[in-house]
Parts: sequence; structure tokens; C-alpha cells
Amino acid sequence: MKTDIHCKVLARLRPADLLALIYLFPQRRWEEPVFRVELQGQEINRWQFDCVRLWEIEAQAALDQGLPGLAALVPLMTGSTLKRVEQAARQIEVMAPPAQQTDLLAILHAFAERKYTLKQLERIIGRERIMESTIYQWGLEEGRTKGRAEGLLEGQLTVARELCRKAVHKWHPRAGTKVWTAIEDCADLTVLEEVTLNASEWSTRDILRRLTAQSEENG
Repeated sequence: MKTDIHCKVLARLRPADLLALIYLFPQRRWEEPVFRVELQGQEINRWQFDCVRLWEIEAQAALDQGLPGLAALVPLMTGSTLKRVEQAARQIEVMAPPAQQTDLLAILHAFAERKYTLKQLERIIGRERIMESTIYQWGLEEGRTKGRAEGLLEGQLTVARELCRKAVHKWHPRAGTKVWTAIEDCADLTVLEEVTLNASEWSTRDILRRLTAQSEENG
């Protein structure tokens, strides 16, 4: 009965409902599913949420609802097998609007990866379908953006280290291996700039202490 109720809750969800709290995985700590509105420390309103725990729902019961959005969550449900994952994929392909199919298949694939190998899933959900999804494209663009940002930072660090080395060498030509190594290991632009600007006034001990402190903080 509980499983049937949970499936119906998922089936009737609409943007206006917003009163169902769906847990994907078991939690160590559970909090009362209530949203409270307080004014000057006094509760003036509250909304009670219905809790849906996917691992308590029977995978086949969810598939019987015939809802492609629900089918994408099948790998997280009780009794989920590779055969039911395949059934979910076919249901998505038949019932979901064309614009939603690749994203729902990508979600199904992502959750199923926790239990099955990529080779098993590739037979059910072609790699090409996943690559067409907006989720995959978003992840790809995020990776590219991160790569560009990391490349820019590394370029800035290279320049900052070189300037720092030149400044320290000018005022402390015999600074020693520890100082040169500390400069090379420094990954903080602010610290490198600080050492560069103060190289004429600081001792080699001060310089090494500043660079070493930065390394210890990051480590």
C-alpha cells in the first residue's frame, strides 16, 4: 500500500504542488519534513511535506505507472534489475516527448551506473543518445570552462613565479635552494606578489617563512 501511495504521489506532482520531498538515497539523519515560517521567533505558518523514499518503491510498480519521468528513477528503486532498466529505457523512448528523451535517458544511465557496467548499459542506452543530451553537453561545457580557468591561472602563476624569482635573486642572490623551491611550489598569486614587492626589505628567512606558511595552509 505504501509503495502504491508513493508512486501516486510521484505521478501527480506538478510545479504548483511543491509539497513532496523525494529522497534518492537513504539518509543517516532524518529531519521532520516541515517548512516553518517564523516572525520574531514565533511560528506563524508551516507546510508539511509528503516524504517519498525511492528505495522503498518497487521498480515494477513505478514502471506500471507508465510515466517516463518516473522510469528514469527506476535504478534507485527496490527490485531494480538490468531487465527493468531496459524496460525503463524503452518506456522513455516511447512515451516521453522527443525533446525530453535524451535527458531522461541520461538520468537513467547515470543512476544505473551505480550498479551496472558501462558495457551493459551501452547495449541498452546507446552512447550517442547520452552525448546528445543537454546534461552531457552541460557537463562537457563545464569541463571546458574549468580547463580554461585552470589554464589561465597556471599561466598567471608562471609569470608571478618568474617575477618573484627575479626580485629575490636581485636582493638575495645567495638565497639558497629552499627559497627557490618554495617559490616554485607556491600556488598563491597574492603571496608571490607580496614576496616580490617586499624582497628588498625582507630577509631570506622572512621570505622563506612567508612562502612556507602559504604551503602549510594549502597542505
